[in-house]
Amino acid sequence: MNKTPRGFSLIEIVISLALIAAAFVGYFASLQTVTLTRQAKHNSLATALVSKKLEELRLTDFDALPASGMITDPLLTSLPSATSSFSVTNYATSSEVKKAVVTIRWLEASGQKKAELTTLLIKDGL
Repeated sequence: MNKTPRGFSLIEIVISLALIAAAFVGYFASLQTVTLTRQAKHNSLATALVSKKLEELRLTDFDALPASGMITDPLLTSLPSATSSFSVTNYATSSEVKKAVVTIRWLEASGQKKAELTTLLIKDGL
């Protein structure tokens, strides 16, 4: 009577476990990549929106600059739980120079993030 072996050999089990472990490592590495890519995209968008608002303020007549406000760009909704603000204040003792600060805050899984740029605006330009 011929007996055929039943079950799996030790080598087959070890190879299967190694393949499963490699698949898990690849899966978790791709999850980290997706998270980092999303965070980089949000950071780039926020920086672009802040820069765009600063450019709008630079193009505004010096005497008509608003004291404060919010960014109303529709792309702001692409950032999770985003809030925005800007302020324009007199700089030092000169009435010919103003300081503009534009800020966007949003939430990521790792916590709150912020993009902020500051510039000086001169009445008659440079």
